Amino acid sequence: MAHFQAGTAFSLTRRVTFNTAAYEELPLAKDLIFSTTVKGKKKITTSTNADPVEDNGFLTSVTMHVSSRLSMSTFYSRSLRDHNDIAGFSFTFAVRPIRPE
Repeated sequence: MAHFQAGTAFSLTRRVTFNTAAYEELPLAKDLIFSTTVKGKKKITTSTNADPVEDNGFLTSVTMHVSSRLSMSTFYSRSLRDHNDIAGFSFTFAVRPIRPE
């Protein structure tokens, strides 16, 4: 798979950053998948050709720097071809303080 992504990030305030990007996933070749099953004392190996599909969509996130070591992020991702929506949040703790800009 080839992954292409382009986007931008900008500060809404001194502590809040907004990121957005669009992506494209392009298949380069078919995948050959091997699987092994055991029936009694026999091992049976089969292979299948899986044709990976193209996908594209966009990603957005908002990050708030709570302190010099702690930041909180929310994100949203939308796949236009697969019709998948993913949303979530995260907390990040830096072992070393982040230098202020």
